[in-house]
Amino acid sequence: MNYNNELSRFYEKDIIEFLESIRYKNNKNEKNVFGAMKEFLSEHDIKKADSLFEELINEYNEIPKEDVYKEILYNRISDIIDYSVKFLDSFGWDNSYGEIISKLINSKELEGMIPDIITVYESRKAEQAKEMVEKSEKDYKHKNYLDKKIQEINNIMFINIRKKDLKGSIKAYKLLKAYFEEYPSKFKSEKQNVYSDLLAHYVQIQKLKKELSRPNVKNHAEDFKRSDVVRKKYLKLEDVNAGINSIKQHVKKKEFKEAKAEIINLKHLVSKMPDDYKHLKQMLNSKINIINQRVEFAKNIVKKRMMRVGE
Repeated sequence: MNYNNELSRFYEKDIIEFLESIRYKNNKNEKNVFGAMKEFLSEHDIKKADSLFEELINEYNEIPKEDVYKEILYNRISDIIDYSVKFLDSFGWDNSYGEIISKLINSKELEGMIPDIITVYESRKAEQAKEMVEKSEKDYKHKNYLDKKIQEINNIMFINIRKKDLKGSIKAYKLLKAYFEEYPSKFKSEKQNVYSDLLAHYVQIQKLKKELSRPNVKNHAEDFKRSDVVRKKYLKLEDVNAGINSIKQHVKKKEFKEAKAEIINLKHLVSKMPDDYKHLKQMLNSKINIINQRVEFAKNIVKKRMMRVGE
């Protein structure tokens, strides 16, 4: 054993510890880590204690093995663990910090030689990442389920409006609203589209209410039945063009709710096309999506202008 090297190492440790103590005394804004940990635990602030301990572990992991400060920090971590065990025995281990200390003790990473790195927080990050992936998969699965249901309700709403079925339209609207509220907020853009559909359906229902409240309104059930048979057999290009022109007129008048209602009608018309026209359906749906984006763009521009005027 080289006693000269070992003695130099101890001297180096003593000097570093002395300089550390001077630094803490001279800098009032910087707390001693052990003192700060005792303060957090005495106040039962588990979140801050956990965060401080994680910072200390990360600092330890970044120090090279040959650096004598690594051993000093290792001793400081050991002291904090000993103190934390006493606190947790009294306060309770069922918390995030107790879980970390427990894992660290059971892992036996601090037994024997000083480890190069302490992995306890890495394992927790891995577990959290796994939980996030599982939650994300669950959210996507639920989103796909809701998308399917919302499309079904949109189709039902379209039929009810054309049949002048006010009661059925209101029932479908309430169901669509329930699906909107259930829609995961993380899908902001998609949820906004559902909200736009709700507004468009609301406008359609209000129009239908006014129409049915007028005297001598005929029952259009038979007319709808005949026209629906025709529409199932043929998709008239003039219907699509008429819908697009109607959307343009609504946008010019800044009637964005009405424009969205027309877009929903167009989507429904295209959905009625036979599967033999798959390519044409895709092309039309793509065109409708572009129109929808332009309507949203125009609506946002108007909104920004109004905000500027308000300022």
